[in-house]
Formats: sequence, C-alpha cells, structure tokens
Amino acid sequence: LIHSDGQHDPNDIIKVIEPIINEEAEYILGGRVEKMYSNMPIQRYIGNKVLSFMWGLATGYKLKDALTGFHAISGDALKKLNIDRWANDFLVETNMLEDVVLNNIKIKEVAVKCVHSKHAISVVKPFKDGPAYLFASFGAIFRRIKKGVGFKTKIPDKSYRVWKTRKPSRF
Repeated sequence: LIHSDGQHDPNDIIKVIEPIINEEAEYILGGRVEKMYSNMPIQRYIGNKVLSFMWGLATGYKLKDALTGFHAISGDALKKLNIDRWANDFLVETNMLEDVVLNNIKIKEVAVKCVHSKHAISVVKPFKDGPAYLFASFGAIFRRIKKGVGFKTKIPDKSYRVWKTRKPSRF
C-alpha cells in the first residue's frame, strides 16, 4: 500500500517487501525516518511524534512513524485479518495496524525516504483529523490490554467512526 500523496518513493518498494521475502516479519511499515522532519510543518512533526508514541503503546512496538502511508503485508497474514471491519478512508492504516496486532502478526518498521515537494501533499489535516487518530489509538490500547489479560478481543464494527471528521470514501 502506497498513499498517492507523493510522499513515498516507489523505488523503496523492494526495501519494504524484503523483510517479508526473508521471513523476518509479515507486516512492514515503511517509516519516513530518513530526513522526515527536515521541512515538515511543526504541527505535523508534533502530531506524528505523539501519535506514533500512542500507536507504539497500542501495538507494543517502538514505532517511529506509525502513520506512514507505505505498508506491505504477506498474503498469509492478510488471510488472518478481517478487512470488512476496516475504515474506507484515511484511518484504514490504524485499523490494519490494530488488526495485525490482535492477530499476533509480527511487525517490522524499515526506513524509507520521505519526499517533500509541492507535489507531495498530504490530505490529512492535523487539527481536524488528528483527534480521529488519537481516539482510535485509545481504543486500540484498551483492546491490547484487554487481550493481554486474556479476554477475547476484536475491532468493533465502525470503531473508526468514534470521531467523524469527514464523509468516508467510496471504493
């Protein structure tokens, strides 16, 4: 999965899928850690740091860029997930990430280039959409704790709509 906002270099696809080929992990995040913040607006920098920390708590992994739009997943891992419960908008990555954790699928983050140019424009609005990511992380943290103490856990239908920021896209 690569967002169409132009922030990711398609030449990094090999780097992102390599851990799957080498059987190091089944779900890969292409983290924009290489010069990510060199010309990123301060509100995006702070938001990404805070939300990556929260999603680190939700997953149990130390994530540098939990909100990246560059992901890879193995076919076997994808079969374990319930994609019908995922959002059909920008929150899909958080649903994917939580579903991966709840199904004990190993995650790995690899560094990829971050492209900042006048053509690489994110559609996520930090002050408008940030609360949706934050509320989703609280739910994910709660479900991870619940699972950790032995309760059966799943992502509830429409859980990503706790904070409605915009109309969902149509596929």
